Amino acid sequence: MSKSKESNKTDSGRSKADSRSETMRQLAPYLNIPWTFAGCIAGLALLGRELDQRWDSDPAMTLAGALFGVFAGFYHLFKVVLKSPPDRSKK
Repeated sequence: MSKSKESNKTDSGRSKADSRSETMRQLAPYLNIPWTFAGCIAGLALLGRELDQRWDSDPAMTLAGALFGVFAGFYHLFKVVLKSPPDRSKK
């Protein structure tokens, strides 16, 4: 085996690309958390702002929407983090 092919293998015999791919597959659910968190807060705050303008209740609905967005973001965070990882040994 050539030296370049040997350097692309890990100790377990898998290629580095396979190892990186597996790592990214395991990290994927966690990489989305900040965007979902920010989206919940911003989206619900904007919805609250729209309701404030419609009902002339400034800033009650904006604050309520942002607060509900924080709760929704934390709910998603805990749902993802506390979920048990899939059993990969059944291949």
